Amino acid sequence: MSRSIFEEVGEQQPEEPKVVPGAADAEKRRNRSLIAAWLLVLAAMVAAQILVGGLTRLTDSGLSITEWRPVTGAIPPMSEAAWQVELEKYRSTTEYQEQNAGMSLEEFKVIYWWEWGHRQWGRLIGLVFAIGFAAFYFRQMIPAGWTGKLLFVGGLGALQGVIGWWMVASGLVGRLDVSQYRLALHLTLAFVILAFLLWFALSLRRDERFLLQARRRRERGMLPLGGGLLVLLLLQVTMGAFVAGMDGGMIYNQWPKIGDGWLLPSGEPFTPFDAPAAAQSVHRILGYLVVIAAAAFWWRMRGSAHARRRRWAGYFAVAVVVQVVIGVATLAHAAALGWGVLHQAGAVALLAVLILTKHQLAYPEEERISA
Repeated sequence: MSRSIFEEVGEQQPEEPKVVPGAADAEKRRNRSLIAAWLLVLAAMVAAQILVGGLTRLTDSGLSITEWRPVTGAIPPMSEAAWQVELEKYRSTTEYQEQNAGMSLEEFKVIYWWEWGHRQWGRLIGLVFAIGFAAFYFRQMIPAGWTGKLLFVGGLGALQGVIGWWMVASGLVGRLDVSQYRLALHLTLAFVILAFLLWFALSLRRDERFLLQARRRRERGMLPLGGGLLVLLLLQVTMGAFVAGMDGGMIYNQWPKIGDGWLLPSGEPFTPFDAPAAAQSVHRILGYLVVIAAAAFWWRMRGSAHARRRRWAGYFAVAVVVQVVIGVATLAHAAALGWGVLHQAGAVALLAVLILTKHQLAYPEEERISA
């Protein structure tokens, strides 16, 4: 460092800031890791919300709150008089008049708390997203190109809240249950949101250079099959919602035949979106297709030179088999509460394993090639 001719002898000069090699890259990696962790928390919350929603449906609790108040609805009834007001609103619904007439206040509180908890958990998910996004955005921690992606998944979450109320509104008057079409849209969108959260989290756990290099190691022939499996799985989830929306799991509770047929009981109309027997039949057929596709995927991946990809394909195949067994048991028990929730949890786990598998195909980690 040069000295001024006017500098006093012994005068201390301020030290120039030290540049730490790689500090900027380390900070970027830390930011990506923090955002990935936040997305994984949100994914876990969405997975829990799917299960709570399933319990709300199975306990016939979804129509107990007859108004949509996104903010003030967070406060439950705080007095006996307030509870009576809510019960009186519920008494105006077709469900109460034709199915639950004479329900006591204590019985009403049980179904009310289920629906309130479902909505409250949704509000909490929105709050965790909003606080996290704001913190990362204003501290300039979001990597280039990711702001729009994060806002996109947040927008899907907001849309899900609107669709949830639209679904509830369909069942308040003139129906015993909500529209199976709106229920199917509500459930399918929840799985789509979960898929995006997991995919984004997995991508952010690695830096941009790794992702660019990993693209060169892709097994491109397998990616379309992985994408096809994802579409097939989402179709199966959608069909499962139609079955649930029409109580299709409470009829024809034997397997492998359905009634007196293999595909559809004689005399039943093949209108899978409006007839419970047909919905159950299509749900079974799609299940068989998922098994076949998973087996083909695993068989083709056996030839991969990378052990990690072979393992993930095997994990997915095993998860499919487990889910089929749970599905058959759920059917045999006429969609009993415990089995119904377990079946829905199996679908969530299956989606998570498939996303992990597909991400490994799209951005494979570098490993030593094995025979």
